[in-house]
Amino acid sequence: MRDRREVTGVRFGGEACTITLYADDIVVTLDKPVRSLTVFLEEVEALGAVSGFWVNFSKSRTLDLALPGETLDEMTQHYPSQWEESSVPYLGLRVARTVTESASINYRLLLRGGGQSRPRGVVTLSYLMDL
Repeated sequence: MRDRREVTGVRFGGEACTITLYADDIVVTLDKPVRSLTVFLEEVEALGAVSGFWVNFSKSRTLDLALPGETLDEMTQHYPSQWEESSVPYLGLRVARTVTESASINYRLLLRGGGQSRPRGVVTLSYLMDL
């Protein structure tokens, strides 16, 4: 994947982040998704042909961050994923377009608590970049 110039990830400082892996969960962050997504899926299919791995598209979720309406409509028709409007699940959390939205969704009880101690089992979510 790293050798495919057509697949470009979101930049964090000087580094591009395309794929984040944790166990069997994968997050793909694509810059220029119209071009990148087609090539990315071709690479995934090629990997699956030799490894036996495959993407369960019925469980896959996609969150658009900034596509124009017409482009978004075209992509939702051509790519086999469930396109979400506001956030996607990842590792038990909801990841939204911005840090503020993610905090609002995931920490609603904390925000209402106004300075009370954090409930047991709540982990702070850190972002490298406000997407």
